[in-house]
Parts: sequence; C-alpha cells; structure tokens
Amino acid sequence: MAETDRGLVRREEFAAVQSGRTSETSIAGVSAREQAIIQAEYVMAERHQRAWMDVRAAMLQHLARPRFAEISRYAKPIGKELVNGEWIEKKARGFGVRFAETLAQEMGNVKPWSSVTYEDELLRIVRIGVTDLERNIPRSREVSFGRVTEKRGRHNKKKDVWEPPDGREVISQRINTRGEPVYLVRATEDEMRSKVNSEESKTQRDFILRLCPRDILDDCEDQYRKVTESEIKKDPLAALKRLLDRFAEYGIRPSDLETYIGRTSKLFTTEDLQDLTELGAGIRDGQVTFQEALRIRYAEPEAGEEETPQQHDARLRRQMNQQSGAAAERVAQDKIAGFKPITQEDVVKVEAELHAKKAAAEQAGSTPAESAGPQPEEPPSQEEMDRLTREADQREQPQGETSKKLRFGRKP
Repeated sequence: MAETDRGLVRREEFAAVQSGRTSETSIAGVSAREQAIIQAEYVMAERHQRAWMDVRAAMLQHLARPRFAEISRYAKPIGKELVNGEWIEKKARGFGVRFAETLAQEMGNVKPWSSVTYEDELLRIVRIGVTDLERNIPRSREVSFGRVTEKRGRHNKKKDVWEPPDGREVISQRINTRGEPVYLVRATEDEMRSKVNSEESKTQRDFILRLCPRDILDDCEDQYRKVTESEIKKDPLAALKRLLDRFAEYGIRPSDLETYIGRTSKLFTTEDLQDLTELGAGIRDGQVTFQEALRIRYAEPEAGEEETPQQHDARLRRQMNQQSGAAAERVAQDKIAGFKPITQEDVVKVEAELHAKKAAAEQAGSTPAESAGPQPEEPPSQEEMDRLTREADQREQPQGETSKKLRFGRKP
C-alpha cells in the first residue's frame, strides 16, 4: 500500500514501513518555471513590438561612432579565383559578432539560446539557436565539438627526441609536413569553453542577421563605408598608428603587415587601411588567423582550386589549344629540319646511275643483240622505280620554295 502527499511516499509491507520523498515535485517545479518564462517572453513581445525604422535609425547612429564602425565588419581571405587567366584573391565579407549583438539589442524580442544535447568523453553536441519572439520564428542547428585538440610535441635537445606535451592525456599522434610529431590530446575545460563560445557567437550572428531586412543592412554597410573612409582620410597617420597598435595586441608586427600588403607602411593607401581594418575585425572575432590570411594571399593555387564549372572548362580548352599548337609547331619544325631541296647534282647522279645500269645490261646481252639487230631500251625494274621515287619524296623542298618532284616510271 502506498500513499503520496506532496512528494512524500509511504510504503507499508508485512513487517516494515518505508517512507521517502521522490523527485516528481522538483520535475514539476522546473517544468512550471520554464513554461512561465516562455509565456512571459511572448507576452512581452506582443506588447512591445519593434519598429524597423527605429531599428535602422539606432544602428546608423551606432555606426556613426568610428570605434564601433571599425569592429562592425570583417573580411577574411578564402582562396583565389581564376579571372581572365589571372588568379584573383577572394574574400568573404560581412558584419561581425559585435554588430549582430548590438542589432539584437535594438531589434528587441530576440532570444539567443543554446543547450547541450549530447556529451561523452570525446564528443559534445550543442544546439545553438535564435528565436524571434515577435514573429515566432525559431532558427537553430546542432554543432558537434570534439573534446580533443592538437598540440605540438616538445623537443628534448639532450636526448634529441620528441616528447608529448607535459600534463596532457595523449590519444594519438601523427607526423606533420615538417617531419615533427603532433599529438592529439584531450581538451581542457577552458579550451572547450573557448571553442563552444566562439562557434556559438558566429552561429547566432548568422541567425540574427537573417532576421533583419536586407535594405537596413545595406544602409548600415553604406554608413560603415562612409565613416571609416572619412576617418582615414581625415588623419591617415593616426588611423595607421591605431591599426598598428591593434594588430600588435595579436602579436602581429608592422613588418608583418608590410609583408601582407606588399609595400612599406608609409605607402599604404586608403584601400590598404580599409582592408587591414576589416582583417583586424576578422581576427578579433576568430574568423581567420593572420598566418592563414598570409598563406592564402601568397600561396600558389593548385589546378582547379576555387573554379566554377565554366572556368574549369575554359581552362581545359586553353590548355588543349596550347598543347595542340605546340605539337603542330614541333611537327612542322621536324619536317623542315629533315627535308632537303633537290639540286641539279642529285638529278645528274640519278641519271648517271641509270646509264651505268643500262650499259651493264647491254654488255651482258651484246651477242644476241647484234645478231637480232637493234633492241629497244630496257626500262628500269619496278623495285628500282619505287626506290628512286621514295628518295625523291624524302628530299622535298621546305615551304616558300617551289620545285618539281622527280617521278620515275615506265614510259607510255
């Protein structure tokens, strides 16, 4: 027999009485609390609806501040594209995380959220989303995070051997392109927090930007261009120093920036400073590293990299045409080098050989010929005729000169 009263359960058996408190009340309390929070969110969204023109005016006012504008947009190199036979660097540009966070505050009724749906020793799956409470538009996706990270080994100079990093649990190892061992170790909680927070911010940024009308984002981009360009033109030296100081916080020296741009800092143009501003915002948001940007900018692209199907077909056609033209040119040069023109000496030589053979034939059959009277001339044999024709063909004249080819055959 069991009785339940506010979570208290009493069980009576033959010789014992057992009582205890279950967790059903705590589950019911959590459920009621979450339901109340969700209802309150939607009620407040219905009472305080947003006005898009107010959102636009507020964002343009934020972008009028140069310091906010400098961190609002990012640019990162993503590869190279073949355009008219030349490789052009491609960049992904967009509004950054700080801009999206400010946009969500001005829009209102926007709820960013995340929750862990699965976790074990090697994997953590997190569902990240944003909900527009006013329009009831939820957007979310699941992101997997490996609870491992790669660390370079430690070189023991005394023993001349590579050792795993100290204090880390090694799972596996591999050899990188430089012949050094790289160890796959279990990630710490701080490393996992950094990975999850970075991906969470970028995913929620994408969802928030999708909720905003495109024309407002275009106006914000125009305002960004106007403010940053005017700030650079007003005092280029101050803008350059500010950029150098910002990159120095990431361990990037002015000489590294000169290598990236391709000229000294004194010759940086307004476009160069604009590109560095967007690159700095991308590095700050974790979109790209400076080493990666430098590698993509100066690395030789492989065949087929970042090509559309049309560009791929055009490249193959150009290669085939070049190879066909080169092959035809080589054949023509070989023919010209192997052919010799027929000279008068060659004609005299061939006629002398014919007369000598005719004389030898007449001497061999002189007795019967004298008794029978004059005999007709003996034509050359078919084998001799073919041989002489092949020799004449092989000595054909080069292009630009005209001569008659000798042909030997039977007289009609």
